[in-house]
This record gives sequence, C-alpha cells and structure tokens, in this order.
Amino acid sequence: MGGRLGQAQSRRLRPLHRSPPNTPGVEVVLEARKDHWRRVPAFQKVVFKFVPNEADRVLLLKRKAVDLVVGRPGLSPRSIKAFEGDKAFRS
Repeated sequence: MGGRLGQAQSRRLRPLHRSPPNTPGVEVVLEARKDHWRRVPAFQKVVFKFVPNEADRVLLLKRKAVDLVVGRPGLSPRSIKAFEGDKAFRS
C-alpha cells in the first residue's frame, strides 16, 4: 500500500465523535458525529468529569448532576449507605 488512503479506507478511520474544547484535569467532552460512516451513536454527548473529592462525587450524584461514578477511588461503603432506600438510585 502506498502512502495514500482510498476514500473507503479514509472513512473507516474517521472517529465516532468529535472533541470540543476540553478543560484539562476537569472534564473531557465527546460529541457524536452525525456524518460518521457507521450507525448513529446511542449518545449525542458524553462528559467525563474528574472529581477527586468523594464528598463532591456524592453531592453530584444526589443532585443528579452526574449519572454514575466509576473508577478508583469511586465511592466508599459509607458513602453508598447514604443512597440506601432512595428509589432514584440503584447499584
């Protein structure tokens, strides 16, 4: 193969999303591309927030400012108990 890609190959290499300006160390925003060569993604926008303080993560969940908390350190068992009995949350 030479250094040039055919149009079909070029389309395959296009990302599923475009990345608008991000705030380093705070959040990363990914937005779906409507002109992607495959199916339309299930989500139009995904925002990854970096929240180092556990109390802030709990508050964001309770206020429904975020949909889930993943990764380490996540939430401690003590923080998870704060959501017990709340029908708006499930594990």
